[in-house]
Amino acid sequence: RWATCNIVGQRDEDCVSLHGANRGDKGALACFGVFDGHGGMDAARYASQRLLARVADESANTGESPSDELLVRAFAITDEEVCAQPGHCSGTTAVCVFVAAPTPGRSAHITCASVGDSAALALVPTGVRPDSLVGPKFRCLSWARTPGAAAHPQQPHQLVHLASSSAHSAENRSERQRIKRTAKAELARMGAALAAEAGGEPPAVAPESVSFAQRGSRLCLYVRWSDGSSPSLQMTRTIGDKDMTRVVTPMPSIKRI
Repeated sequence: RWATCNIVGQRDEDCVSLHGANRGDKGALACFGVFDGHGGMDAARYASQRLLARVADESANTGESPSDELLVRAFAITDEEVCAQPGHCSGTTAVCVFVAAPTPGRSAHITCASVGDSAALALVPTGVRPDSLVGPKFRCLSWARTPGAAAHPQQPHQLVHLASSSAHSAENRSERQRIKRTAKAELARMGAALAAEAGGEPPAVAPESVSFAQRGSRLCLYVRWSDGSSPSLQMTRTIGDKDMTRVVTPMPSIKRI
């Protein structure tokens, strides 16, 4: 069973995508995605139409959980296609959950791949030890166990974070360190690509520097361009956002249950 709910604000830039969830085949891979757009909804709309379908197609409809390699490739290709779209620099988060249903000889598996600050939570029945279930990659937000819990499904469940809203943020120290390590090479690569597009001539506009600065209550990533513009973003991993260069990467975080 599945359901969606969308509370529309002033800017309706969000999309939800489902793939394989309506099939009668209990062995099919069910794919669910939420895409929270910014700077317009072009990136969110395109990613919602292509990302899950690409993963499902390359999984050859086997119903098996997608590999890390497949997920990384699907996010990267979708990002390249979004950035190749003319006339916009919008971006989007992507939190995608793939459910491989149980079949004879195989237990159920849940895989979550995400970029950006959209979150994903999993409710796990009470009575299962969290350390044996979630492993070191997962953070338990709450845990309750009461006598007879296994026999009463209405008892509280364990809430497990599959995708964190803060993991891909400029507030995250490890993300800032990653960007500082890769920024120089990425800006040089971007400048070379723009020069090639200009036939070998110096590009009219090129990225010059990357920095972090406070904007209101949030720390943001800034990319300064030679024309004086300085687009900013609170997130460090997204799909799209081509004006932020590839220091903002589409490399997803992947977690499994």
